[in-house]
Amino acid sequence: MMTIGQLDYALKEKTPIFLRAVTGKKKVELTNYIRGQSCVLSWEVNSIEILGKKKGVVADILLSESVISALETIEE
Repeated sequence: MMTIGQLDYALKEKTPIFLRAVTGKKKVELTNYIRGQSCVLSWEVNSIEILGKKKGVVADILLSESVISALETIEE
């Protein structure tokens, strides 16, 4: 398994990363502000969906969709 931080390091911030709950459909982009939250980078990635080189990848996380929605609201 890999963490979000390891995935982010492997892609070197050239490819957008979106976070999604395994049971949900909502995606939130991993922004620099969210990268600053060290606990987020330690979350384990359950699976990865490749959208395309320029479109990004989706990392499915074993958390509820409400946690993913909360990430979106911290930046507002």
